[in-house]
Amino acid sequence: MKELIFLGGIARAGNTLLASMFMQHPNIAITGHSNLVNILFNLDNIKKGSFHKNFPDDKSIDNILNDIVEKYYSHWKEDVIIDRAPWGTLGNLELIKKYIKPKEIKFILLKRPFKEVLGSFYRMGGVYTNMSHMMAPNQMIRFDYQSVGTVLQDPKIKKLIIEYDDLVSKPQEVINNICDFCNKERFTLDIDKLQQLEINGVGYNDEYVQAPLHTIKTNKIEKDSHNYDEILSNNIYEQYKHLDEVWEKTPNFNFINKINNFKNIKKYVELFMDKDWKEYTFRQDSFDVHAKTQTIPIVYNEDFDKEILDKGTHHGIFVKILGSIESELLAKHGSGHIVRAILVKLPSKCQIKPHQDYGKSLKETLRYHLPIVTNKDVMFTVGGESKNLKEGLLWEIKNTEKVHSVINNGQTDRIHLIIDWKK
Repeated sequence: MKELIFLGGIARAGNTLLASMFMQHPNIAITGHSNLVNILFNLDNIKKGSFHKNFPDDKSIDNILNDIVEKYYSHWKEDVIIDRAPWGTLGNLELIKKYIKPKEIKFILLKRPFKEVLGSFYRMGGVYTNMSHMMAPNQMIRFDYQSVGTVLQDPKIKKLIIEYDDLVSKPQEVINNICDFCNKERFTLDIDKLQQLEINGVGYNDEYVQAPLHTIKTNKIEKDSHNYDEILSNNIYEQYKHLDEVWEKTPNFNFINKINNFKNIKKYVELFMDKDWKEYTFRQDSFDVHAKTQTIPIVYNEDFDKEILDKGTHHGIFVKILGSIESELLAKHGSGHIVRAILVKLPSKCQIKPHQDYGKSLKETLRYHLPIVTNKDVMFTVGGESKNLKEGLLWEIKNTEKVHSVINNGQTDRIHLIIDWKK
């Protein structure tokens, strides 16, 4: 049986160089861009389609899926395959657990400062200077960072982080660390024998990506001396520099304060009738993970990136309530204002499944939760950390781009006031 280890490296962080180095190891192979995850995803999706549901023979499809690693890599001689793909996204991690079922999920993550990553693409010219395309949510860079962020948050995943600067300055040390991580024998790298990546007679054809993205130096290992401050304008970098934060361990929950007039807030909220909770359905209709929730908008805009805010029907009732919370946040931050405020109900015995939130607006704001009605069996999980938040206590929740979920196993509904604050 082959062991599959996952390479969740950031693009332009030495993936191809590393794979070329390991061409010299007899029992470990590092792939180029792998299609294995795409095959898994598409086969799994067949079971969700109406054609399959008409005659739902899951077992026959699972026969393929459950044996897919051995079939896919049957012609590879190596015992350990390090597969390069954005395996760490929430959906792909589920595919790993469902079909690959390793004894231990192991990830190697290649790390490089974001300015260098983006600048390395930008200097290729052509399509790689089109930032709206390069940084779109469905493009490789965003998938890579999403994958890394999710893996780093999961304490059950074994991880090895490789710094790009270490890879090019201390390659033998990096190789030793990876061999140890794979529980395989070490080897001595012969730099004079470095070759362009080719595995089983297959190499990259970069005509299809319009730039030499996968060409390495074969006579030496060194970091190019490009000045990325000159290559990449500061305006471009500033828009996306927050992606470097994916590597930082930030607190998931920050306690702010006990809200003084909480009894009045709870009294107002408990006056809402069932029809009030059922009137506005945009949030639960638009996002599957929120389908079981109910929402009352106070200050909201359905296009999160717009500055023009809509004041809901119940804004007038909440002016004083929001004012007291705004005073609390002004004391903390010195400046800023509320850009969104909603009441969200999660009914008894319901859950908000694990998911991640993305977007420019969310990165530019701070999110606060005030539990108004809750019970001891509600669990809020962010980045692998779970808490039961008590009524009347204001918390900052650091959940943007982190995996988070809520489960209400109690006999009563859970209601939170959620506020986004822009400094």
